[in-house]
Amino acid sequence: MNRSCIALFALMLSTHVLGAYQPPGNSEADYRQAVARLDAVEPQLMRMIQQLAEGTAAQDLEPRLSQLRGEWSPALQQLQRAVDAGHAVAQYRMALYRFAYQPDAPVLDDPDQCTLLVKSLEQGFAPAALRIANQCIGYVDGPAYAPALSKALADFSQFTGYYPQPSVTLECAKQDPKDIQLQWGDAPSYQAELYRLLGFAANRRSPLRREFWQKAVDINGCPTIARRMDRLQN
Repeated sequence: MNRSCIALFALMLSTHVLGAYQPPGNSEADYRQAVARLDAVEPQLMRMIQQLAEGTAAQDLEPRLSQLRGEWSPALQQLQRAVDAGHAVAQYRMALYRFAYQPDAPVLDDPDQCTLLVKSLEQGFAPAALRIANQCIGYVDGPAYAPALSKALADFSQFTGYYPQPSVTLECAKQDPKDIQLQWGDAPSYQAELYRLLGFAANRRSPLRREFWQKAVDINGCPTIARRMDRLQN
């Protein structure tokens, strides 16, 4: 199936409504409990990292950091159980945490992170597509990427109960994250991002590229795509 056919199929499915995502086994409880704990701890870790960047001595932060590790590690273990069970959203969040908190990991095509992201996207979870587009170049250049984007669009409504979700960068958002902060996006934000990526995945000469991009602009303005479309018109 060529890219134009895949893109057309995705556009036809863009208004299709499906039931809610059904996580495997008991993984939903592990996911919900883990992210509740992680989301409570993460802002404190971010503040401490910022303090270090501003010159605070590491030994001054160590007592509190040790306490946070005691909360963070069990939550990650619980999230890992959901990952092992095949929970699509847990797979995405684990890949994101590995990117954010393992600075020694490869920037591009890290096998651990990309494996998690691909598994998440191929189950239809759209946020994984953003990290894949920036990090998993080998997958983006392969034949499975465009169909996975189409599936994420078709299945988008199944995951609406899992938003908002964090991301490293939301290209269509108007937020201005500070330093190392992750951006949080609601369902429309990620839907706009998905249309943006589908536009890039479509053949550049196909009218579907503009149709996808226009949908991204219609959802939240998507300034980066709006500017690109203006340049193409001029």
